[in-house]
Amino acid sequence: MSLLPKRWLRLALQLTLAIGCVLFVAEYFGMSRVAQQSTGAARALLYRYHEGQVITEVSVMRCLRVSTCSFPEGWEVINKDLHLGDSWKYKSFLMVQKKAQKDLQKGDQTVLDIAFSDGDGKVPQRVLDLLDLPPGTERLLQLKATGWQYLQDNMWAQFGVFSQKSITGLTVLYGPDAVDPRPGWTLSDEYILDSKQKGTHKDLRPRLSFQRETSGSVKKPSLRVHGSKFKIMQLADLHYSTGFGKCLQHVAADTDPEGACQADPLSLQHIEAFLDRENPDMVVLTGDQIYGSAAPDAETALLKVLAPLIRRKVPWAAVFGNHDHEETNMNRAQQMALMESLPYSLSQAGPEDVDGVGNYWLQVLAPKSDNPAVTLYFLDTHAKHPNQKLFPGYDWVRESQLEWLEKEHKQLQPLQNKYTHIHLSMAFFHIPTTEYRNARGKKMIGQWKEGAAAPKHNSGVRKLLEEIGVSVISVGHDHVNDFCMWDDVTAHKDDIPPMWLCYGGGLGEGGYGGYGGYVRRMRVFEIDTEANSITSWKRKVSDYDETFDRQVLVRNGAPFLEKRT
Repeated sequence: MSLLPKRWLRLALQLTLAIGCVLFVAEYFGMSRVAQQSTGAARALLYRYHEGQVITEVSVMRCLRVSTCSFPEGWEVINKDLHLGDSWKYKSFLMVQKKAQKDLQKGDQTVLDIAFSDGDGKVPQRVLDLLDLPPGTERLLQLKATGWQYLQDNMWAQFGVFSQKSITGLTVLYGPDAVDPRPGWTLSDEYILDSKQKGTHKDLRPRLSFQRETSGSVKKPSLRVHGSKFKIMQLADLHYSTGFGKCLQHVAADTDPEGACQADPLSLQHIEAFLDRENPDMVVLTGDQIYGSAAPDAETALLKVLAPLIRRKVPWAAVFGNHDHEETNMNRAQQMALMESLPYSLSQAGPEDVDGVGNYWLQVLAPKSDNPAVTLYFLDTHAKHPNQKLFPGYDWVRESQLEWLEKEHKQLQPLQNKYTHIHLSMAFFHIPTTEYRNARGKKMIGQWKEGAAAPKHNSGVRKLLEEIGVSVISVGHDHVNDFCMWDDVTAHKDDIPPMWLCYGGGLGEGGYGGYGGYVRRMRVFEIDTEANSITSWKRKVSDYDETFDRQVLVRNGAPFLEKRT
């Protein structure tokens, strides 16, 4: 072998080490004063906001992408890379120091505001406009007098004694379409990173959202039948992104310029239109609210999904799909913790000793009593089985979940039996049960354009749900199926009575769909407690005003099959 390749290999290795040393030196001396105070590990601030606390300091920590970040002691880190992994060189994180309001001493300083300039550390235009500052030395004196200080990386902060302006919570959201619908929170118009900064995707630049009120929380809603009817809108497979998102198989793609269709704004338009027309008592989201790989920041995507419900004060509940947690910065437990904290949310993580996140039930109370007229069950149907070699395909509802269902039903049954009419029950989750695979030859109303991507192993969840009184199951997952199937015969299970197995129909423009003439849609269930019935219909995005496939699923408390000519 020639010596030339070895010599070149040696030179390449030396050059790599030299570049690494240069970057390390530049990184260290480019650190903020705060970042050099300590090499201790800071606590990661993962979407948790403590009542009664206030932010007293704020800073940005930057470290090499290839290194492990060492954060200063006593600081909490908002564990979101400001670059969203786009920078080949750096990771950057926002850090805060917090103090309990009860521990504040007279004269203690708190953070009142944070602003960013677009390069060169100049005074942000918002601050100039806010204070109407004169030029020259007087400007600097007035800045200091009003508590404004330059910190680092084009970041300015205003400090002052505790007041209603003091910042009590802080998070980072990304992209021009980000929203923060939570009471007491304000999303800044200013981007944190300079648009010229290399390695920062201009469409996903970060912004700060501030919490200035700890009393802005909303009391958990209760569900009650008004009159005799209760309407549930099911939104399935919204597939939201961080940023605008890309349309996938949009029905009007042939008339749009390439890349012009933005998925999330269009999906939002659909949701708003359906909410306008249906005015539901409750919304159920049956999984894949976000499309993990397209949503590197899950919080940004989830707040966009839920903003119209929060703004309209509509109670809502959600379960997870198989994509919600994929390739994003929040796992299922963290996403559920965020959803539980949001206004008008009825979502629950469920018991820790039961498989999955999001196993819970809700009761809809009768019009004139506190007896439950309707019970709604929610289950986590997981994702692909963790051992694909032994069990290829999707996971199934686990034994611990079935045991939990039986136990909960026994506790709920005495109250259900006190109801003066026939108690009705429904179930919602993401991945269909094994019985959905038996669609061929079944009586159904709606579109059936793809095979059910259901688990091959039947754990018996459909049978158990029937035994505890559930007459209708509705799922998502298979975007271009929207039927309700009369499941009256299951192989080797002749003792199982009929049940309606429904799909919501995929709605999100960021998920697959649109082929075979399928137009995105959503489903509604109307429960009538006087007639002891459940009726369902759908709406398409091609005509928001038209309802179609109206059918009675339950009559006089029992699954009902209409005779259609």
